[in-house]
Amino acid sequence: MKTVKIGFIMGFGIGLMTVSAIMFAVAMSDLNKTENTKIKENQKSTSVIKEDNTEVPKEIKKETEGETKVEQEDTSDTAKLEESEKEIISIIIPKGSDSFAVARILYDNKLIENENNFQVYLEKQNKGTLLQYGTFNIKQGSSYDDIIKKIT
Repeated sequence: MKTVKIGFIMGFGIGLMTVSAIMFAVAMSDLNKTENTKIKENQKSTSVIKEDNTEVPKEIKKETEGETKVEQEDTSDTAKLEESEKEIISIIIPKGSDSFAVARILYDNKLIENENNFQVYLEKQNKGTLLQYGTFNIKQGSSYDDIIKKIT
């Protein structure tokens, strides 16, 4: 009879630990989704800035009766960017972002071509722990060194 009680108690304890582990995993998953959503929302609010610091807003999506139309904001002369001009991209790095998140933001904004190469270079330069959060204006085509100088 004692072995049945002990077996029941052990089974109950294992069940509680399993349920706790599942609840923790779900909570962490929701937290990661929330952080990824914040990062994506911040990226959507970025705008393109020319070298002379005039801001050119990105396209605006308008939904009307089930249709999504993409319209360009009226920006007169500033909307006509010449291909030869280097654009400056405004990015937002959220507080607490690690080198992986920063590399993803830079990649999503087409400032780097490969996330892994940037992370490796960042670590070789011993700058992986010096990353700052905030809003940064970075020229397209900047070298890794130039980008690292801006965000550290």
